[in-house]
Amino acid sequence: MKERYELIVYTAAEPDYANSVLDCIENKFGKYFAYRLYSNHCVSTVGKCIFKCLNFFTKGRDIRNVVIVDNTVRNYALSLRNGIPIKAFHGDDQDQELVYLAKYMRALSEEKRITEKIEKDFSEYLIEQ
Repeated sequence: MKERYELIVYTAAEPDYANSVLDCIENKFGKYFAYRLYSNHCVSTVGKCIFKCLNFFTKGRDIRNVVIVDNTVRNYALSLRNGIPIKAFHGDDQDQELVYLAKYMRALSEEKRITEKIEKDFSEYLIEQ
């Protein structure tokens, strides 16, 4: 995906933990991520809900070309048109979510109106949530 997209990790995890995981990945497979955003870049509410706010890294970028992939829709509730839901990974060797995501992202990179495509493809999923 790094040939088609600028990859940015945006996690609600603490920086020390996230960096240990990301460093392990990048030390083994090479540099993937242009930027890393952590819990301190998230917006929290009184009820301890965490939201990923795209304003932290969209300066100079067209928000209509930004995609956020997350297993918790609430995390990108501030930017639903930019969000692609994915099932959480629980160590299952048969898990194919990243394969499906890669296929979808390849096709999405050919779209002129990314956010409209995402909204069309996932609106029913969001209603069910």
